[in-house]
Parts: sequence; C-alpha cells; structure tokens
Amino acid sequence: MGKRKTFWQLSLGLIILISIAFGGRVVGQAADTFVDVTASFDNGVNKVLHSYGTAFSITSWPEVKSVTANNTIDGQITNRTTELQVTYRGTFGIGTGGFNSVYAEIMDTSGNILGTDANTRDIFADLGHKGTGLGQADQVSSFSMDASDTQKIDFTWGKWAGTVPMYIALKFPTNNAAKDAGAIGLAKIDEYKAWPADANPTITSTLTTNSTTITGKGTTAGDVISSDVNGVTTTVGSDKTYTLNLGTTLAGKSKVTVTEKNSVGDAGTASADVTKDLTIAADKTSLNLDADDVVALKGKSDSDMISWIVKQAGITVKSGSGGTATFTADETGLAATIQALAENGSTTVNIYAKNGADVSDKVAVSLIKEPTTLTFGTLSADVGFGSTTVPSKETVISPTSNFDINVADARATGSKWYVYATATPLTTGTGTAAHTLKGNLIYKDGTNQQNLTNTSTLVGSGTKVAGTTDTKVTSSWDSSKGIFLDVFPGVYAGDYTGQVNWSLQDTPTD
Repeated sequence: MGKRKTFWQLSLGLIILISIAFGGRVVGQAADTFVDVTASFDNGVNKVLHSYGTAFSITSWPEVKSVTANNTIDGQITNRTTELQVTYRGTFGIGTGGFNSVYAEIMDTSGNILGTDANTRDIFADLGHKGTGLGQADQVSSFSMDASDTQKIDFTWGKWAGTVPMYIALKFPTNNAAKDAGAIGLAKIDEYKAWPADANPTITSTLTTNSTTITGKGTTAGDVISSDVNGVTTTVGSDKTYTLNLGTTLAGKSKVTVTEKNSVGDAGTASADVTKDLTIAADKTSLNLDADDVVALKGKSDSDMISWIVKQAGITVKSGSGGTATFTADETGLAATIQALAENGSTTVNIYAKNGADVSDKVAVSLIKEPTTLTFGTLSADVGFGSTTVPSKETVISPTSNFDINVADARATGSKWYVYATATPLTTGTGTAAHTLKGNLIYKDGTNQQNLTNTSTLVGSGTKVAGTTDTKVTSSWDSSKGIFLDVFPGVYAGDYTGQVNWSLQDTPTD
C-alpha cells in the first residue's frame, strides 16, 4: 500500500465503519484461454478519474495483484481482447461518507466507461453484501480484498476503440449520489497490440465511369464496407457478399478502393480500375489541310470545326451504357487558328466524347496546313522525231513519243495556271562544222501553228479543280495538237538537237 492521500473533505452526518473480507472466489470466469498481462500495466497509479462531491478523500486503495486477458499477443492485450480478469489485494476506503456498491470498470482518463457492462460488475452484489437501497444504513466506508479476489471486466473494440491510456478502475456511488459519483484508476495501460488483420474484401463487379454500385465479397458477415467515392456504407451479408449503392456514378474516377472494417478494428482494402464507359477511336491522327480546306473552314464555329475534324479523321465512340455521346475539345478559336498558320505549320486539337458526366479519353489530331504551291509535276526528259529524208517542200513531222507535261497545283479551287514553251534553234553541234536546221519546233492546234524558236508560246492552261492536285497538260495533244517539227527543203543531213524551256505561271503573259 502507498501512503495515505487526502483529496477532498466532505462533512457527513453519519459514518459507518465496516470492514469486509472477501472470500476467495472468481467472479465471471471466461471460457477463453487467458494469459497473464500484468506486466503490461503500470500498477499503483491510483489516479482519481471522477470525484463524488465537492469534498471527498480516498484514504486507502487496493493494488492490482494480477491481470489476465484473452486474445493476447506477447503478453499484451490486443484489439481483439474482450475480457480482463483482475485480482485485487488490499483495502479500499474513503475518509468521509460511505458507499454501498463498488464496480469494477475499464475507464479512460476522463472517467468514461469503456466496458460493455457498465454499472453491473458490483463487487458487493457478487459477494452478497449489497443492501436493499442507497440509504446510509446500507453503506460502508472501507473494505478489504485478499489476493484471491478476482473480478471479470468485459469490453469490446466497438466500445473502447483503442483509447489509451485506459485504467482498471473502481467506481463507487456515495450516499444517494448517482452511480458514477466517484472513481479511481488503480492500474494503467498505455498501449496494445494489433491482432493480424482479418478483413480481406474483394471487388467482383466490373466498374465503369457510369457504375453506381460496387459489388464484391467480404470476410465476415456484419463487417462494414465503405469506399473512397463518398461516405456511403453497407454491411457484409450472411452469404459474405456486399452491394454498395453509391447514389452517384464513378465519373472522373480512374480507380476505386473499398475498405472493410470489422468489430475489432481490423481494416482491409481492395481496389479496382474504373474503365471509361465511352471508348473513342480514330482512323487518322493527322490531317493535311489544302488550300480548299483552309478556305472552306474560314469563319466556322468551334462546333462546326470539331464536326469536320471528327468526320475527316474517322473518329468514333462506343458507349457501354447506351445513350448519345457528343464530341468536344478543350481548344477554342479553331478556325482562326488554322487561318493564322504558316505554310507547313500545324496545330493539335484534343477531341473527346461526353455523355452526361461521363467523359472519354482524348484523341490528339494534328492539323497541318499544306503549302499553296504551283509547280511542274513530271516533265518529258527527251522527245525525238525520228529519221526522215530531206524534204523537197515544207514538212511538219510528229514526235516519235508523246510529250508528258504535268502541273501540280496545291492552290485553292478555281485558281488559274498557264504553261509557256520556248525552243532553241536545232543544231548538229558546235564548232565551224555545225549546222542549224532549216526549220523550227512549232506548237500546233488544229490549223493554227506558232513558232517556238526563241518565242514564248502558250501551250496549255487550266483551272484548279476541287479534289485534284495534278493535271496533265498534254492529255489532249494528238496528231493535230501539240509540239511538232517544221522542216524546210535544203536541210543539211545530220543529227539535230535542241532544247525546250517550259514556264508555269499563275497569270497570263500578254
């Protein structure tokens, strides 16, 4: 016993001093296996947890001789411990007033009862010493216990929930006061061990962004299931399954985690990916914009631009839950952006689909502005006129192979183009023995013909047609139209060569 301490003084009209010795019997023996956990408690703290009036004193208190507990680990209580068996030794007494009940309790620092059977483990009642009422005639001011006096104290995680420190306490009503009038903590425990978790939930349902329920399996019937979606909870059924009705969709979630908690504080989690209910795909991820496209898209609204991109890129969307999805993009001012692009410049538009709160992944489509060029395509490298006898009169000779002249036009539809040809004189070579052909290359169109030698002559013209870029200038040339060789009598026999220079213009030459 420690030395006597005085806390409060209360003047009462009658004090009855009775000493009661307990017999050696165990009260409320549990059926579980119990392990001695005395060493884990700080004994002899004797902390007043609740006073019974404006002046009271505890003159003596017993010590906790031993404590055993069920569901222990390494000699310590755990979150699965539900019962303590406490053996006391010594005398409990108060200096003023009296009591007729003494309850064995588990309490926190503030005197709150953590046990599941508060105000029921009355040591007096168990031993037959309780009076018939709370009158002073039924009261005592002290009693003694020996080392064989053991008391059962029940508690569960749902009640104490890991509150530490907690105390093995004696609670006693005095006179006509309430049952929680006075309490003293005899032994304190500051920690407990966590039992290996026994909560292993699973998620069995396939989750999409439009899902409003999560189904799965739990570990123990009655365990509480929650999720990181919101505060909605449910419990595991007798068949070990659960259905969590969220009351909302999983829009915006890429993963969901559910948590299972049991009555002893175990917690286990399971996670599952959330798939997009809307699946988007594209045939093309880049589009080349020619001059016609640029003209056609000028001044279009963003919605019209998106519709055009969706069509040209072959973008489609599938919805697992049905409904109609619409396409949109984060970017704005699309038409103006395209008009401002330099030739060969590009911009990216991120297209995605929406169906209510559900949003698909994004498809990035690059828009590339093609240069507005007018150039020659393929050109004949060599064209011959074969061998012929020196004519006795002016003779027009056709080429032995066709001229192949092409125009590549990347400009807007309706743009004009003009092809001109100029020929050099035909000669047998250079030097003093060189001869110049008596005749010229000519451009002939029916009965009209024009000399090409040193003269720029229009040999073809056209207009850009929508949807085309290459035009064959010589496609209409035949036996009466095209470039021919006009030869006069008196030609010196030999091999003659010359050169045709081609010119492509977007405006005619006067």
